[in-house]
Amino acid sequence: MMSWSKVLLATLMLIPASWTRVSRLNTAIEEAEESYSKTEYELSVEKHLALIENFQYASPNLDFDLGLSYQYSEKPDEAAASFDKASISPDKTISSFSFNQSGVLLGNKQEYEAALNKFQSALIKDPTNEVARYNYEMLARWLQRDEERKNEDQNKPEPSEFAKRKKQKPIA
Repeated sequence: MMSWSKVLLATLMLIPASWTRVSRLNTAIEEAEESYSKTEYELSVEKHLALIENFQYASPNLDFDLGLSYQYSEKPDEAAASFDKASISPDKTISSFSFNQSGVLLGNKQEYEAALNKFQSALIKDPTNEVARYNYEMLARWLQRDEERKNEDQNKPEPSEFAKRKKQKPIA
């Protein structure tokens, strides 16, 4: 009889501990979401990191949200690392949007070919991602026009000696 009461007492003591952990975790998730929605990105980074460190909480959504918080906190290297983690998500939407954001970061660093590849990866993951499609098409067109301009500049004929003299002569 004594052993059953000890088991029952131990069980009752464990249940509230797990309830408080779940409650604290839910509160921490809400705080992280709230700080992001209020555009308090530095605080959002702290709250998201606390979820990882204090609760060993991990998810592609958390990585994506942390990446956005880093990006808007002007910490592009940290943002890129978070987006890279989120891009391997089995959730195609999260993966696609992560690739897209990585492309934006690379575009900001003027690494245009790498950015184009990220936008393409975003479209492979989710062909309906219109933001990634727009970014891909705009960057691809811009790169093509830039290449054409470079080729035009290289192929311009050298002015003739007559044209050079005419340009140097003052107009009376």
